Amino acid sequence: MLTLTNAKVFDGAKMLPGRRNVTLDGGRVVAVGEQPASGKTVDVGGMTVMPGMVTSHYHIDFFKFT
Repeated sequence: MLTLTNAKVFDGAKMLPGRRNVTLDGGRVVAVGEQPASGKTVDVGGMTVMPGMVTSHYHIDFFKFT
């Protein structure tokens, strides 16, 4: 398990207030909150943690070319 400490968290819809710990097990998030860190920890120093994005760039007129 890996815990990212001191992280700003964007949940896909909004920024959560304050800074949180994000605990990962393999490639999955298993906890977000102020829980104590366990296992290996990395202080991310206020960087933003967010879900993976599938499409972050889109041209609304692209349908003309498909």
